[in-house]
Amino acid sequence: MSTATTKKTTSALARVDPAVLYISVTLSALFVAWGGFTDNLATVAETTLNRILDNFGWLFVLTSSGFLFVISALSGVHRGIQWLSNGNMILAAVLLLFVFVVGPTVFILESQTEALGGCLASLTKLSFTTGAFGGGEWLSGWTVFYWAWWISWTPFVGTFIARISRGRTIREFIVGVIIAPSLVSVVWFAILGGTALNQEMHGGHLAAAVAKGAEAGCSS
Repeated sequence: MSTATTKKTTSALARVDPAVLYISVTLSALFVAWGGFTDNLATVAETTLNRILDNFGWLFVLTSSGFLFVISALSGVHRGIQWLSNGNMILAAVLLLFVFVVGPTVFILESQTEALGGCLASLTKLSFTTGAFGGGEWLSGWTVFYWAWWISWTPFVGTFIARISRGRTIREFIVGVIIAPSLVSVVWFAILGGTALNQEMHGGHLAAAVAKGAEAGCSS
């Protein structure tokens, strides 16, 4: 871009009313965040509620979830959002502990060790996979889809993280935003994923159920 073009662009932006620019950016961010939120709701509803609720039940769950989401957001970071976040973490920890103790504990530990080693060994290769020699359908249905999903959440999550990180050190930010969530994700997938694999290996037929639809796999 030439210097003259840059100056023209800067001058045009300078003439824009700050209030109009603020409202435009805010509405765009809300629209994108709402897209990510509704996609979450639709995915959860399809995988967990399709077999137990009719159309009215779907509408009630989606509407009430959206209402709670808006109320928690309007109540501020230190009230509704904090309560929901803490409650969610407690329930998740209880679920993980229960599955780990009652489920195939030894298999979970062994499978996670192998899976983590395989992931680290294949990370470079998988990072450059484009599906040129096959497998493009899987990439578009999973990798690209989840890229778009996470990108749709960036305005909301970025603003939220920036707000709760005010006054914290860089070290605290890296630990709280990158390291801790990554470790929790590893533990989560190790316990729940390991349990599912163990069931499949011992005649659970989860793969066959999932092939019929996501909700069929969850209800099996």
